[in-house]
Amino acid sequence: MEAEHAEQFEAGMAQVEAVVNKHVQVSNAEIRRRLMPVVSVKTASMGVVNELIEVGSDFVSVRSERTGSIRTVTYGQLRDAANQTRNGVIVRTLAQVVGLYVP
Repeated sequence: MEAEHAEQFEAGMAQVEAVVNKHVQVSNAEIRRRLMPVVSVKTASMGVVNELIEVGSDFVSVRSERTGSIRTVTYGQLRDAANQTRNGVIVRTLAQVVGLYVP
């Protein structure tokens, strides 16, 4: 019985690891495809609406409704959203939208 539970635990941990490392497998084309229908995103922490103004082959540009500033975020930054500090809030918000980050 314990051996069966140990196997189930290992299988469950493998699934968790696959979800955590999922970002490694998402191509730029897939990220772009997921972002194309998105018009704007609202950051959870500040509630600021950011309009997507350009979705490129390896980046997305957003304009803050509050400040009017434009930020360009690479898809590499989205894949590494948990470790981003520069523009971290918008990076994590965009990464969450495309399924690359879970808060």
